[in-house]
Amino acid sequence: MASEYIKYQLRDMEPEEPPKPLTEKEKRKNWFDYHKWHLLIGLILLVIGVDLIRSIYVSAQSAPDYQIAWVGSYKLPGDTVEALESAASAFGEDLNGNGEVTAVIAQYVINTEDAQGNEALAGNNTASEIKLMGDLEGSVSAFFLLEDPETFNEHYDILMPLEDGRLALPFTEVSGLSGAAAGSYEELLLNGETASGENAELLEGLYLARRIPRDNAKEEDVKAWDAFWNKIKKGS
Repeated sequence: MASEYIKYQLRDMEPEEPPKPLTEKEKRKNWFDYHKWHLLIGLILLVIGVDLIRSIYVSAQSAPDYQIAWVGSYKLPGDTVEALESAASAFGEDLNGNGEVTAVIAQYVINTEDAQGNEALAGNNTASEIKLMGDLEGSVSAFFLLEDPETFNEHYDILMPLEDGRLALPFTEVSGLSGAAAGSYEELLLNGETASGENAELLEGLYLARRIPRDNAKEEDVKAWDAFWNKIKKGS
């Protein structure tokens, strides 16, 4: 006599009914439940991508049309910088398409002589050198205001020789900018005292130079820099 267990194993089994077809609503719900994390990640990446594109566009629109790097042993007073920027902007073109023409002076103060034994000045020198290297690597400044063009070029080898073989023009020969030196400056010092003087005296011993464009520089940018250089030299 077969055991009850075997009878149970051999019992007649009614076939299961086929599953009911899903409605369109149920299909959409199942699809969403399965893909919701993919959709979330895709949405996050889309937001990041749009924000990145917007940031690049805003950055390009807000960047100056021309940048002149001042590399020297002292900081130029704010009044002097403002006068130079205003004068330079008058000879430029709207390169970034924001409806304005802007030229800015970026200051890189490196004073190795006074920094000896002075940790604060040595730290400032290091910070300025790092910023300057970023400027040079990124080809941010197309023009340089310098105390000593020869020594500067020995270190960085980026200055474009002029037609007469010189590395830079004396500031007094740059008619478009030297006229801005007619004003005066006043600067509040860290010790609370005020320093003042004439821009002409502060700038007359300096030089203006161009950097060699990088191989990947855009042709339209190089043409704009050429035109700007020629205009500030002549003052027209």
